[in-house]
Amino acid sequence: MKFEKKFDKAKESINNNLIKALEEIGKLVTAESQMNTPVDTGNLRRSQGYKVNKDRVEIGSNIDYASFVHEGTSKQKAQPFLKDAVMENIEEIREIAKEHLSKVGDK
Repeated sequence: MKFEKKFDKAKESINNNLIKALEEIGKLVTAESQMNTPVDTGNLRRSQGYKVNKDRVEIGSNIDYASFVHEGTSKQKAQPFLKDAVMENIEEIREIAKEHLSKVGDK
């Protein structure tokens, strides 16, 4: 049926534009987070990356001490490099999402 074909195309367009938005957000937040990251050896900064999974983007590090630096400990104050990267760029993140999702249905 015609309706089903249009529905499938609309769904595909939404998914494609969502993926594009999440990729751009992942790149932005990862770069900003890396700039905010305190540097001793540089391992924590280099370890950061992002991964897009269907309807979300995961941004972080695989270094075991990343959460201690980010959240702090009893001996070290918190240095929330990732949280700050998101919060300082929240308007740009919204604009990226708005830009890509407004293209849904465009050819």
